[in-house]
Amino acid sequence: MNVIWCDTETTGIKPENSGAFEIAIIFACNGKIICECGFHLNPLTDTILYHEGAAQVHGVSEQIIRSYPPAERVIPEIAAFFCEAIENYCSGERMVFAGYNCLFDWNHLQALFTRCNERLDDYFSTRFDVMEMAKKAAAKKIIPYQKNFKLGTICKSLGVPLESAHSAGADIEATRNVCIELYKRGVNT
Repeated sequence: MNVIWCDTETTGIKPENSGAFEIAIIFACNGKIICECGFHLNPLTDTILYHEGAAQVHGVSEQIIRSYPPAERVIPEIAAFFCEAIENYCSGERMVFAGYNCLFDWNHLQALFTRCNERLDDYFSTRFDVMEMAKKAAAKKIIPYQKNFKLGTICKSLGVPLESAHSAGADIEATRNVCIELYKRGVNT
């Protein structure tokens, strides 16, 4: 299975008026990491805004985000990376998009790609959500009951390290490690 593990940090919650400014990717083929990369970009426009509530979570200022290269320059680089991954490692087959509460990241990326005249769907056949895997593990009592299913809570429950939470690179590494740990405990993907 060819998987793009992906996490984003965003300027807000809704993709209609916020955008990803940090994107971290781990590309793995059949469980082996091929590469890890990260992108910083400025998605801010007249309609894509910086929201203080999101800043309280990730701690990145509007000034810093505005210093990043424009999304219109970075998104084609990410699309080219996905194309190369498919051509060089996937025999032309689309990949799996994986993450923690991955629909959030997917929706933000899809909105960015659309605004930059790219199609995220061209690169992926399906999505895989590790948060759903954790919920399944709790329901089957493979892990103890959780007060919530935030990534930090699940990492702590499983003994998976998570340093620098709410940085995309740290979050996606922890997400992949949570998946591996749950799989070892008998939760199938």
